[in-house]
Amino acid sequence: MTNGVAALWTGRRFAWIPAPDAPASHSLVSWGSADQTVGGSTVVSASHYAARTIELAWSNLTRSELLLVQDMFAWAGEDEILYRDDMNSGGNILSPFLGRPHLHSDELTPLAYDDNGVALARTASVNNGPLKALAFTGAAATDGKTHTYAERVLIPPGADMHIVASGAVTAPGVVQVTGGVNVSPAAVSRVPGLDDTPRVVEIVITAPTTPKQVLTWVRAAFSARGAPAPNIWPYATPEGFGTMRVEPGSFTVTGTNPAYGLFSAAVTLREVWPWP
Repeated sequence: MTNGVAALWTGRRFAWIPAPDAPASHSLVSWGSADQTVGGSTVVSASHYAARTIELAWSNLTRSELLLVQDMFAWAGEDEILYRDDMNSGGNILSPFLGRPHLHSDELTPLAYDDNGVALARTASVNNGPLKALAFTGAAATDGKTHTYAERVLIPPGADMHIVASGAVTAPGVVQVTGGVNVSPAAVSRVPGLDDTPRVVEIVITAPTTPKQVLTWVRAAFSARGAPAPNIWPYATPEGFGTMRVEPGSFTVTGTNPAYGLFSAAVTLREVWPWP
């Protein structure tokens, strides 16, 4: 990433915006509760997946910077938000649904179960990475649908993306990137970006009917265009997120020094369920 700026894509529009200069909050919010029993102990119920909430804030924006940030966020509506700054562009830029695929089984997502409850994948214990993997059963879906998980990634201008998977994935097409790039444990794959414009690519996991396919983790990172691939083996905690939206009513503006044309602003982004 470029120091001092963040990459933002809303709908089909891209802009370099000022990086937040006020404390930014990246929270992982799971569902659950902690309740006390009549015996005095505590019972905890919680989801395995924790959706990300990002609170971005700027303390000193010029008027032109404010108008750019406002134009990108305030009227985004239900447009998908793709956002990159130095807090989510490190060792693994992908979401937990890719970086820890066992979560699909844990959370009963449409990648792991069809509409009739047939298990297409289950959680399996392994000895590396997150110590859990997504083991596909090889069962054919009974609802007539192809069961996938798709995640879009913004490759900023001047960058390439490098991606690799871990596990016993021998069937082609289990993990693919836009353009037919087949992601496998055999080698790190380069997904080229563009010099002066962003590129948005889609990473798709498809439940195979080939038996004994096991996906342990997927990892991706950026490099400069044409530069050698970074070392993205072994497992690294996923720092990215899936489908994001602007929380309605969260964009706020304050005139910190209107006489000198300085403003503060804040907005909240929330990760949403990726299957409509």
